[in-house]
Amino acid sequence: GGKIVSRWDLCNEMLWEPSLHHYMQRKWPHIETIDEILSYIEPSIGWARDENPHAILSLNDYGLEKTYTTGITAEQQRNRYVELILEMRKRGCAPDAIGTQAHVAGWYSHYEFKHSLDHLAQAGIPIQITEFWAHPNENPAKTGNAEKDLQAQIKYITEMYTLSFGHPSVNHFTYWGNDEFFDQEGKPNSLYHALYNLIRVKWNSSPNIISNTRGEASFSAFYGDYVAHFNDANNNKLKMFFSVKQGNECNLLIQI
Repeated sequence: GGKIVSRWDLCNEMLWEPSLHHYMQRKWPHIETIDEILSYIEPSIGWARDENPHAILSLNDYGLEKTYTTGITAEQQRNRYVELILEMRKRGCAPDAIGTQAHVAGWYSHYEFKHSLDHLAQAGIPIQITEFWAHPNENPAKTGNAEKDLQAQIKYITEMYTLSFGHPSVNHFTYWGNDEFFDQEGKPNSLYHALYNLIRVKWNSSPNIISNTRGEASFSAFYGDYVAHFNDANNNKLKMFFSVKQGNECNLLIQI
């Protein structure tokens, strides 16, 4: 059978757009009250959970890192986002995560990005980076030198991934679009390889270790899910799945 889609964007850009009741009066930014936003999100999350109770449902919005328009600031929108989620939790209809697109208004400083994540974390549910990109022409310090600007882009993107990876509330990161990762022949370029090495090499723990006579072995690992491969006394290949979670020491004793 086919795979079931398990991760859904339940509602998109509700902080900037009108409710269905007010669609004909749309302006931008169209700032609704929390109660009005919930007039359509609350029943929608019920319908979605009835259809697939195991799906990961998230909300998604933009303009949360840096103010880029008049009339409302990024901080005000973050406050509204947190207020929305707290009210949804109170009503028993909270989503599984909140998403920030993390690309509007150009490139961010480390402080701007981390501060926005810390603020959104006050909602008490996981954060997803949902539509990130970093186009070279949005670099505020672009030089016009292709190689220097490429290296700046690589540095910025890997730093944003690193800040997200290290934040305790972030559990998902989506790069929106893939044109920048391949050359005109479709071959992976240096940006692709930089991200691959960061995610699949630097952030992966894959040691080969030998236990002591009591069957004990230890290693330092990133938080995440692991599989241990080992052989029993008859040299049969076995494996065990386990997780390393923040705040919990992971102790495994394999006795053959």
